Amino acid sequence: MARQEPILVQLNIDGKIAYDVAEFQIEETLSEVPDYRVTVLDQVASVSALLGKPCQIKFVKDVYADAKPREFAGIVMSVERVVTRDGSPALTLTIRPPLAVLGLSSCSAVYEKKTALDILKLVLERNNLKKLKVTGSKPTVARDVVIQYNENDLDFVRRILAEEGLTFYFHDGSSADTLVLHDTQKPFPTSAKAIKLTDSELSDVERMEASALTLRQRLRPNKVELLTYDPEKADKANAAETLSLDAKLSEKPAVLEYRPVTVPNGKVSGTEISVAADATRRDEYGLTGVCEHPGMYLGQALNINSNGHSDISGDYIIVAIRYTPVRGNALQCQFDAIPKTHNAAPARLPKPQIVGVHNAIVIGGSNSKAGDPYCDAEGRVHVRFFWDKEGENTVWLRVSEPYAGKGYGAQFIPRVGHEVLVSFLHGDPDAPIITGQIYNAKNKPPFIEKNTTRSGIRSKLAGEANEWEFDDKKGSELIAVRAAKDYNLAVNNDATRDIKKNETSTIGETCKLEVKKDFVTKVSDSIKITAKDRTSDIEKDEKVTAKTITLQADTKLVLKVGASSIELTSSGIKISTTSLSAEGKSKVDLKSSGALSIKGMKVDAKADTALGLQGLQVSLKASAMLQAQGAICDVKGSGMIKMQGGICMIN
Repeated sequence: MARQEPILVQLNIDGKIAYDVAEFQIEETLSEVPDYRVTVLDQVASVSALLGKPCQIKFVKDVYADAKPREFAGIVMSVERVVTRDGSPALTLTIRPPLAVLGLSSCSAVYEKKTALDILKLVLERNNLKKLKVTGSKPTVARDVVIQYNENDLDFVRRILAEEGLTFYFHDGSSADTLVLHDTQKPFPTSAKAIKLTDSELSDVERMEASALTLRQRLRPNKVELLTYDPEKADKANAAETLSLDAKLSEKPAVLEYRPVTVPNGKVSGTEISVAADATRRDEYGLTGVCEHPGMYLGQALNINSNGHSDISGDYIIVAIRYTPVRGNALQCQFDAIPKTHNAAPARLPKPQIVGVHNAIVIGGSNSKAGDPYCDAEGRVHVRFFWDKEGENTVWLRVSEPYAGKGYGAQFIPRVGHEVLVSFLHGDPDAPIITGQIYNAKNKPPFIEKNTTRSGIRSKLAGEANEWEFDDKKGSELIAVRAAKDYNLAVNNDATRDIKKNETSTIGETCKLEVKKDFVTKVSDSIKITAKDRTSDIEKDEKVTAKTITLQADTKLVLKVGASSIELTSSGIKISTTSLSAEGKSKVDLKSSGALSIKGMKVDAKADTALGLQGLQVSLKASAMLQAQGAICDVKGSGMIKMQGGICMIN
C-alpha cells in the first residue's frame, strides 16, 4: 500500500499548548527508556516553565484503514532554544516517560524477601512515581536479599528486571504512558494486530512495502553453564543448557559463568539458566528494516514476505523502532526484529561491585535492648547499614568465624547494638557477610587503658562478666580466668598442672573431690590442714607410715573400734574393751608414781620363770581366799612377815 499524503506530527504540552512538529526523532527499544526528541516553532514559551510538563506526541493523520497511528507520552526532560536555518525561533524538547526520572536519582538501600516487582514499586514510590501504571508479567519469587549501593535508580531497576528475564516497554496498545513488564519466556501480549510487510522486489496490495530489509546472523556459543555456591546445602550447584547451532562448527565455544548469588534463594534455577541462554541467543539473528508504517509497537508481531529470499521471509517480533521525518512531514520507521522463535531476553547488565568493608549495626526485636542476643537458628544476625537513609531496611547476615567446622569451632555472634564489619563475597552487593566487629563510643573495649598490656575476652549479658584476660606487663605477666557464675572443666584423658611456686585456692562454700581410682599426693616438705571439723570415711584400710606420728587434741582423743575404745584426756587414759591383752616380747612395765591398781573378777599373774612383786609395802588381799602355791614357795621379809586370817594354815 502506498502512502496517500504526508503524516502530520503534533505535540501537546500539559493539555494546554499544541504545536505542529517541525522535526522529530522517536526511539524505542526493549528494556530501555524511550527517547522522543521534537522541534517546534515558538518564541514565547519560557524554557524553564516547560521542564517536567507532561506531553503527548501524536501521528495525527490516520492514513491506513488497518493501522492506527502511534501516540507517545512523557514529560519534558530538557529544553533547548534554537534558531532554525530560516531564522525562525524554535524549541527542541527531549521528552521521555516519567520512568526516566529514576536516572536522576541514586540510592543505597536493602531489599529483603522482595520480588523484582516489589523492588520496582518501592523505587517508584521513593521517587514519587506511584501513579505510573505498571502492567504485564508479575514475578512471584522473592529474593533473599538485594542491595542497591550508590547505584542510579534507573540502572538498578533495569538490572534487577533483566536478571529475572523481564523486559519492559511503554504503551500497551491503549495507553501510551503504561509501563508494560514482560517475561520473555512467554509470548508477547498483543498491543496491535500483526504487521505484514513485503520487500521492494515483491508487490503485494495486502502488505506495506519495506524499502530496505537486512538480515544478519552471527556465531554464538553452543553451551551456557552457570555455577554457584549454595549455602543452604554447603555445596556448589550448577545448571547447564546446550544451544543448537545452525552453523556446523568443529569448535565448541561455551560460556561458563560463576554467579556468587543466584535467583532465587542461592540456587541456580531453571528460569535463570534459560534467561542466560536466551541472552546469549539474542544477537544471533537480527532483521533490520525501513518502512513508513505509522503504528509500530515494541513486542508486536511482524510477518515478512520476501521474493526469493526464504531466509528473510518469516515471523518476527519487533524489538526496536526509530521514527524520523522524510520528505517534509512524512515519517519513516526503521525497525529491528528477531525471529518469533527466539526469546527477546534483555542483556544481563553489569552489577556494580562493592569494594572495601562496610560498617553496620546489629538490631533486634521490638523488645530487644543493647547487648541482647538476637540471631536465628543458623547463627545469622539482623543488620542495618549506616548508609540506609530510611533506617527501616534490614538484612539477615551470616557471620564469619576464625574457626568453623561441623558442630565445632569458634562462635562469637554479634549482639544487638554491636557495630560490625561487612564484606561482600566477590564484590557482589547481594552477597554480604559479617567479617568482624569494632568498638565505638558506646561500646568500649574491656581492657582499655593507655599503652595497655592487657588483652583477652570478656563476655557479658547482665551483671557479672565471663572473662579470659592476658597481661604481658614485664614482671607481672598474667593469665586470668573469671566465671560470672559457674565454671565447668571436662578433660577426656589426662590433665597436667605444673606450678613452679605457690598456689592459693579460696572456696567460698563447699569443695567436693571425687576420684574414681587412686589419689596420690606427694609433698616434699609439710602438709598443714586447718578445719573446724574433719571427717574421713574410708571403706577399707588406711595406712600411715612415718618416723614420728603425733596426734594432738586440746580436750580429748578417742580411738574406737566397735565396742572397744581408748580415750585420752588431759587427766588420763581410759581403755574400755571386752578383752585386753598386753604382751611384751622381753619386758612389760606397768609403773605409777602414785598407786597402781589391777582389779577384776579374776586376776592371774603368771610367769614362766619368776614373778616378783616388790614395794615398800605390798598387800595381797582377797575378800574370800588368797592362795599362794608353788613347787617351792619362798616368803621372805627382811623386817617382819605378818600373816593374818580367820584360819591360818601352814603345812
